[in-house]
Amino acid sequence: MKINKLLLLGMLSTALFCTCRQDDGLTELIAETEDEEQYLVDDSDIDNIADHDDAGDYIWNCAEVIDVKLNGSSASSSGTGLTITGSKIAITRAGNYSFSGSLDDGQIYVDTEDKTLVRLILNNTNLTCSNNAAIYVNNAEKVVLVLADGTTNTVSDGTVYSIDEEDANAAIFSKENLTVYGKGTLIVKGNYNDGLTSKDGLIITSGSITVEAVDDGIRGKDYLVVNSGDISVNCGGDGLKSDNVEDEGRGYISINNGSFNITSGGDAIYGGKDVIVHDGNLNLESGGGSNAYLSNDVSAKSIKSGIISQFYGGSINIDAADDGIHSDGDINIYEGIFSVASGDDGIHSDEEIVIDNTTLTISSSLEGIEGGYITVNNGTIKVTANDDGFNATQGTEVMSDDGSQLIVNGGTITVNMSGSDVDAMDSNGDISINGGIVKLYIPTTGPSHGLDANGTITIGSDATVYENDEVYTGPDSGGRR
Repeated sequence: MKINKLLLLGMLSTALFCTCRQDDGLTELIAETEDEEQYLVDDSDIDNIADHDDAGDYIWNCAEVIDVKLNGSSASSSGTGLTITGSKIAITRAGNYSFSGSLDDGQIYVDTEDKTLVRLILNNTNLTCSNNAAIYVNNAEKVVLVLADGTTNTVSDGTVYSIDEEDANAAIFSKENLTVYGKGTLIVKGNYNDGLTSKDGLIITSGSITVEAVDDGIRGKDYLVVNSGDISVNCGGDGLKSDNVEDEGRGYISINNGSFNITSGGDAIYGGKDVIVHDGNLNLESGGGSNAYLSNDVSAKSIKSGIISQFYGGSINIDAADDGIHSDGDINIYEGIFSVASGDDGIHSDEEIVIDNTTLTISSSLEGIEGGYITVNNGTIKVTANDDGFNATQGTEVMSDDGSQLIVNGGTITVNMSGSDVDAMDSNGDISINGGIVKLYIPTTGPSHGLDANGTITIGSDATVYENDEVYTGPDSGGRR
């Protein structure tokens, strides 16, 4: 049985909340998954999780929790490991700290050299800081932000930061690894720039999280891993973001499960290197949606990666002013249900696209599916486009064979074209339809084509191709149909 360690850890850890008991074999169970095959691009995120997340992060002794009362303009606590100066609470030791009440203009500031973690438990907390991050992690081994069961917690910053703090730019800001966990609700209002940011890794294990931000919604610079949760983001920049492209094994987003509603002015999900989706329900609107006007200097793709995007399941609904799914490298869609409306390309890869057992509907697009090498092995695919339905191209505007490949091995494909001088399936190289059912609908006037290739067109004996309901079957070859 194949087990995804990230998902397993998320599911198990949600059952552990403020308990004095041992982990009852949890650590051993997680260790057993180490040798299981991972559904991942590489081992980079497994290595990071080993450094960041541990089953023990979700177990603590209630008797050791230090209570901090927020009293409007001040705070009070009888515990040790922290200092309170007016409305600023400085955490100087590792430990468990529970916050309740409201702080009108104050800050929780974590700065400790201790080599064990800090837990910040939000227990019906309303925290506002007018001139800096309301929760600021400057130094710690790692921090777990706990959303206590059944509570609602709000964290906000101001529109101007008057205190000079290096890199601080979010209502919740961390320079260290950060985990968000619990069965409560977190509302974040990033009025200055970002909403929830870690300059290292960020893991969301569970919780109901709503973020409103002027710029980016949720950012884990090194990596962003979501195991579960109900996440809503409304922001002017990117919705979910990981953008460390310089360091090896960094700059990726991994979504294992959860419910997502993201409305972004920029990219809804941006991984500087990789975006990996295992499961979940994703509703993404970027740049105002497919009918919005987008200036040339704005990137408003719903899912964007620098190296590879991989999909293993889930239900993904996309409404994008820019490309629906975009990668500067490869896109692999192994399974899932996709609904895409795009103002540009439905799916675009600068390199290779592979589609397997997938239900994919592109309801509007300029180019439906575009890449240098496109392979469809199986699935049900419906494409509506105004230029090319499928376009295999190396990005060159040439009339000679540039080596591009459009290959169909199976599945059911329907392409509906509108406009003039359009191609349902176009390749600057070859088109090979080896199996499956392909239905191509093109305008009956003007120089439009069902199949158009600079190289050769091959239709195998296991394939059936319709062009405006006229059937082509059996082996065939040529340059244009």
